[in-house]
Amino acid sequence: RGTSPAGHRADVLEFHALTREGVRRIAWTIERSDERLEDRRYRDSEQAWNLVRRVWDNLLAPIEADPATQVIARGVRGIEVEYFDGTDWMAQWDSTLTDNQLPQAIRVTLSLQIPESVEADLEEEHRQDYLVSGTFTLPCAEPPAGGRVSR
Repeated sequence: RGTSPAGHRADVLEFHALTREGVRRIAWTIERSDERLEDRRYRDSEQAWNLVRRVWDNLLAPIEADPATQVIARGVRGIEVEYFDGTDWMAQWDSTLTDNQLPQAIRVTLSLQIPESVEADLEEEHRQDYLVSGTFTLPCAEPPAGGRVSR
C-alpha cells in the first residue's frame, strides 16, 4: 500500500494463480510511463501513469527471470484495492494470516486522469479524477457463516 505522486492510493495487488501453463505470480500496480505524451493530454506531468500487470511464469527457476509486462490502462492516477471478509471491507489481506482463507470479494477502484481537452470544458468544481470501481466475488472463497456477500 502506498501513495502515487499525484497523491492517490497506489495499492499493489499481488497473487498466485493456477493456469493451464502452471502456477503464476501476478502483480497489478501503477507506474510512470516511459513514453512521453507528445500532445500532453494529461495534466501533472509530461508523462502518464499506467496500470501495469506483471506475470512471472517459472516460479521454481534458480534465478528469477524478468516478468512479462503489459500496460493495461493509461492515465491511471491511483488504484485502491479492498477486501471483503464476509462482514467488513478491509484495506489489506494476507491469506497466511487468515488460515489460508480467501476474501469473499475484492473491490478495485481506479482514479483516472481526465484529458486536458475534456477538462478545459468542465467547470472548476467538476475538475477531478474520474473514478471507476468494480467488485468481484471469488467463487473459491468459503461463504460467510449464514450469509451472502453484500456489494
